[in-house]
Amino acid sequence: MDHEKAAEEFFDNLLKKGAAEPIVDTKLDYPPWFDEQLYDRGRHSALKYAGLFFGFAFFGLQAAAGIETIAKIFICTKQSTTPKMAYKRYLLNAVHTSTWYKNKLRPNSEAWLSFEIIQNYHRRANKICSRHNAGFINQKDLAMTQFLLIGMFCLDGFVKKVDDKEFLDATMHCWRTFGHFLGIKDEFNMCAGTWDECKPRFQIAMDRIVKPVLENPGENNYQFLVKPMIEGLRPMNLFWTYDACLFINKWLAGCDNCQYFESDYKEGVEVKEKFSEYNKLGWYDKLYVSQLCWSVYLSYHFVFFRYILNFIAILANVFFFSLPLLGMWRYGYKWAYIKLNKPHGI
Repeated sequence: MDHEKAAEEFFDNLLKKGAAEPIVDTKLDYPPWFDEQLYDRGRHSALKYAGLFFGFAFFGLQAAAGIETIAKIFICTKQSTTPKMAYKRYLLNAVHTSTWYKNKLRPNSEAWLSFEIIQNYHRRANKICSRHNAGFINQKDLAMTQFLLIGMFCLDGFVKKVDDKEFLDATMHCWRTFGHFLGIKDEFNMCAGTWDECKPRFQIAMDRIVKPVLENPGENNYQFLVKPMIEGLRPMNLFWTYDACLFINKWLAGCDNCQYFESDYKEGVEVKEKFSEYNKLGWYDKLYVSQLCWSVYLSYHFVFFRYILNFIAILANVFFFSLPLLGMWRYGYKWAYIKLNKPHGI
């Protein structure tokens, strides 16, 4: 069976069966397919692209806000609907993800503790949503969140510019493990297998679910949830705006008419008006989009620029997690500090 056909069957199963099945809530344990050497290779090699990865992950979370069933959970738990709550929720997501990469996956390690904490969050969220008839966290939603955290980085960004199959295979195993510890069954795990097996699944997820959300943001909860996120995370990024972020999301997803570089256009496809979506942006949004697109481009093509972006990411982490001065100025001392082992992060 070719990978494309297998991916179609996987995704049909995810949408039908996975949407009706809750996430696994069991004691954490290594899966039988776990390969520690491959896992550590994926964990360490991803840090080479830390500056790019964490930026892509935030844009992926923005796209997740437009998926109806995920948005219901966000709205019901009231953790993302105001700037103050969004600051805590999304910064806590970054703390957890960073912890997975920085620490070995051993019992009682920080990474292991992180997965235990997240499972507790999911239990609490499911209880709240059950009381309000807002559904539950199902296999499909968690698998789509998994895809959005890593998929935009690997699919329409990274793989177009860098041919590094060893990195991609290790990254898939790493995220397959993350998914398992978060409660995704293997039959619904988007990252189960090699990159060649996962890539067509990612493409289907992008085409069938993510692109329609981004192309029609007014018809779903994307705008309702993304605006508080952007405003709430202003201490992390003083310059982004809603229109600029929407364009970047569309650019990463490969939406129609959302190209920035000439090379973004597919060969043989006639285009009446090039760069039409970009030209609709105001001058400030264009400036922000340009610096971000060129940062991505230069980081893909030149190691020197990637090191610069990684260094900026390290400095940013200090000011986000260890010394959040802008967060303290805006939200107060207690709310600005996000701690892994505290209830709700504070």
